Amino acid sequence: YTVAVNIGPADTWIARLLLRRPGSHRVEDGPAFRTDWFEGPDGGSWFKIPAISAEGSTLAVARRDCSTGRETVEIRDAATGEVRAQIRSDPADPACQLALSADGSRLFVRPNGRAVRVHDASTGAPLGELVHPGRPYVTAVAVHPRGPVACARTDGTVTLWDAEACQPLQ
Repeated sequence: YTVAVNIGPADTWIARLLLRRPGSHRVEDGPAFRTDWFEGPDGGSWFKIPAISAEGSTLAVARRDCSTGRETVEIRDAATGEVRAQIRSDPADPACQLALSADGSRLFVRPNGRAVRVHDASTGAPLGELVHPGRPYVTAVAVHPRGPVACARTDGTVTLWDAEACQPLQ
């Protein structure tokens, strides 16, 4: 079944990420098959919460090892499935949503909480956090094609952020 859909610039193509079986994903670009990868001999990993860059070249997924329960966010080449970078998740605060910036340079990781972690999408290095004041948790993250990041919260508010500066927009 389809777990993520991304529409390219000027509606030129659609990238679809399909969950086929535990530890297996297939990325399609329009009607043509693009790539398929399988992790481990017995499918000992689950992929979840995928994010695809706007141009379709970068894929981020959270990978949970079924035997240990450990979760790692992986940044992959969408065409080959090759892992470019890994970010270890805190077992007490696992990732709930991933989003890539409009230019594909930053990865936003939303756990259950008031902050969204920002990472370099090529190295996985931490770049900062979008920290929301008060008690409401962040429930969703969306990236605008021109760059701002929107974060919805449990109190019904939405905050727009400058992705580069990790500061709220006025």
